[in-house]
Amino acid sequence: MVAPPVYLFNPNEYVIGIFASWDVGRVDYHKEQVTHIVRETSGINPQRFQTSTTTENHYVHNAVDAGVEADYFFTRYLGLGLEGDWICGNDVINAVSASFIARYPIEYGRWGWAPYAMIGGGGQFDGVNAGTGHIGGGAEIRFRQHWGVFADGRWVIHDSTINYGLFRLGVRYNF
Repeated sequence: MVAPPVYLFNPNEYVIGIFASWDVGRVDYHKEQVTHIVRETSGINPQRFQTSTTTENHYVHNAVDAGVEADYFFTRYLGLGLEGDWICGNDVINAVSASFIARYPIEYGRWGWAPYAMIGGGGQFDGVNAGTGHIGGGAEIRFRQHWGVFADGRWVIHDSTINYGLFRLGVRYNF
């Protein structure tokens, strides 16, 4: 009797991962509200006036992020992914996105790789809530049945500011 082959990339596969990323040309916001108190000293009854000024600045920069992801592949070739990331120095998730992923596994016995393409959308929450879309691709290399490394890049289409590039490098575990 011949044992069935053991694949590195399987249908009905759950994948979790952590990654570091680099945003090239990302726009972030900084909103600041300043309250001024002015006192009128002339006259019999001095009065106090309060004025507020709100300034909203945006700036373009290259940001270093970290994040987590969870993917589910319903076939060997097609899956859905969800990820959240935060810019280093912030303590809250500032972007969430979902992707449709198409991959093509190529296996060489104990290791294999899978180039993939992705398309999706999400939101960016860094002072101003905004919608985003993205399209990109990358590759995952698996050296063991459950562990792999990946690298990918995407073009993020932003609904209220300029578009930017996002590049990720990380580790994945599948089960």
